[in-house]
Amino acid sequence: SLMKEIYDFGGWNLFRVQLLFLSQHVDRFVVGKWMGPIQLGFYDKALTLGMTPYNSLIMNINAVMFSSFSLEKNNITQLRESFRKSLALLSFINFPTYLGLIAVAPYFVHTLLGEKWSPMIVPFQIILVGIIFKSLIGLLTSLNVGIGKYKNLTIRSFIAFIVFSFLCIVSYNQDIIFISICFLVYCVLEIMLLISLSCQALGIKVTDFLKTIIPGFSSSIIMYFVTVALSLFIFQARTILNMLLIILTGAISYSLCILLNTSDLAKDFKML
Repeated sequence: SLMKEIYDFGGWNLFRVQLLFLSQHVDRFVVGKWMGPIQLGFYDKALTLGMTPYNSLIMNINAVMFSSFSLEKNNITQLRESFRKSLALLSFINFPTYLGLIAVAPYFVHTLLGEKWSPMIVPFQIILVGIIFKSLIGLLTSLNVGIGKYKNLTIRSFIAFIVFSFLCIVSYNQDIIFISICFLVYCVLEIMLLISLSCQALGIKVTDFLKTIIPGFSSSIIMYFVTVALSLFIFQARTILNMLLIILTGAISYSLCILLNTSDLAKDFKML
């Protein structure tokens, strides 16, 4: 009886990790099996590059927050505050990183990989949109596992995985753009399921969740349109210099938006 909780925790999380492994390969399997090795190369490269910031930076933030959520699970007030601050911090990092990558994706692919990789640009951009949601999913996962909602979390992840697998399989005669859309739908569905679970656990509304990410999102959207305008009207040639100038201008515009933002969440971020 003393070990039951540990067995439950280990069993459900083992199942969830296997689902994560399968979800990372079902789309690649479909592309490689029915669309050929060339398309698989484009799709795999887009997915690998898109996940690099997530694996190297955002996963570390989520891992740290897991310990914090576990320690505060019996103090709902402190737990809400920690979740609010961590979600805001993630949004200030996550949104500009990925929206910036979406804006400079054509330059990035052409200058660093070569023009022969141009078929991966559109799938790359779609996948990047999906990873924006996936980054937030990581934080929601840390929260729910940390406070003991791992069973409900795993069930909802399983539902999202089944839908993703079905979409990939029925899309076997399409192209990698369609498979990329399937990945985006999967990420959107999973975050919707996990947001509802997290809001129930914290006793907050979905609108409270959205309000927390608005400062980071709004500043990132302004930065995105600035960089897109530059790429369309000024720095049209896809060269390394133009890409660096666009990135620099985007970083400056984002920083100005943060400095001018007077919300409490932006103030907390500027103090870090």
